[in-house]
Amino acid sequence: MTHYNIVFSDVLFRNVSSKPQFWKPVEGKPSSAIFKDSKGVSVDRQKERDTSEVIDDIKSKFTDTYAIITVSTDDCSNANVVVLDKPLENNPFHAEIHKSSTEIQLSSAQARRLAKACKVVFKK
Repeated sequence: MTHYNIVFSDVLFRNVSSKPQFWKPVEGKPSSAIFKDSKGVSVDRQKERDTSEVIDDIKSKFTDTYAIITVSTDDCSNANVVVLDKPLENNPFHAEIHKSSTEIQLSSAQARRLAKACKVVFKK
């Protein structure tokens, strides 16, 4: 089994499609559904890159980009989730948000907390 390092200090970016379940209809804000994934919540770390560079990189990888949100690792800590550095061959900035060090899918409360904390940094 591969072990991944926990990320302690960074800004995390997530691609979000326009699926209705991902957006609160009245406020137009992201819903907690964007943080519910049984395989882990896939994000990109900012590391030393400018925000615009990260946004351009994400937009180049996805055909369904409607918005890009950020959460900080402090937000993740406040939601009692862990962020694992999980670089991919074609994406050295890839990481995942997990419920804990032993469970993957976030609880509804954790997802709601992250949805409240996230910021939209790009939207079509």
